[in-house]
Amino acid sequence: TVHQVGDSNGWTIMSVNYERWASSRTFHVGDSLFFKYNKDFHDVTEVSHNDFKLCEPSKPLTRYETGSDTVILTKPGLQHFICGFPSHCDMGQKLQIHVLPASLGPVAAPNTIMGLLIVALSLFGFVRATSIYEVGDSNGWTTTVGFDYYKTWSSSKTFYVGDVLIFQYNKTFHNLMEVSFQDFESCNPNSPLTTYQSQYEPVILNRTGHYYFICDVPGHCESGQKLDVLVMPAS
Repeated sequence: TVHQVGDSNGWTIMSVNYERWASSRTFHVGDSLFFKYNKDFHDVTEVSHNDFKLCEPSKPLTRYETGSDTVILTKPGLQHFICGFPSHCDMGQKLQIHVLPASLGPVAAPNTIMGLLIVALSLFGFVRATSIYEVGDSNGWTTTVGFDYYKTWSSSKTFYVGDVLIFQYNKTFHNLMEVSFQDFESCNPNSPLTTYQSQYEPVILNRTGHYYFICDVPGHCESGQKLDVLVMPAS
């Protein structure tokens, strides 16, 4: 389903209550948002939950500026969009949506999501049996397990293309970023490759080589909330 944000009014500071607009619709993974606006006066800036509340555009997750932008909804959870032009967000040009798993409705269980992931992976040609790893096992993704915990956890396992990592955490206190090797080593969250914030994150390992993950909440990476995963070719 393609949802034209603001319907015929588009993305603007005039005449549209985007909270009311979003509450009248159901969004699923695979749907898309279409933002139509005058690029001389507006943009579309995807931001974190905190920056959404503060109307803070200086740390965008993604920024769109063409005036005719399509955003595909690729993961479940909350997504937040604002206009980065001064005062526009404060005047109401902001949109929060809750994305549901594809075709599952609002009560989708994690086990159901995992089943769909396995089916999807098989359709994409991953013939080897998919392994699903819950990062940190029963401890999840946290700072309470000691500095070397995730290093030890990953070194005890062999990961292959097509496997899946599940990060579970309390999004009030943590998040998840995939970063480069340099930013992993220095615990630098300012140039993420991908940012996740839904607190239940399935990450498909779709290439060989190292994946690097950190939590960017101040002090968490330095305390050991960081994960290096080496992915081998699917046998």
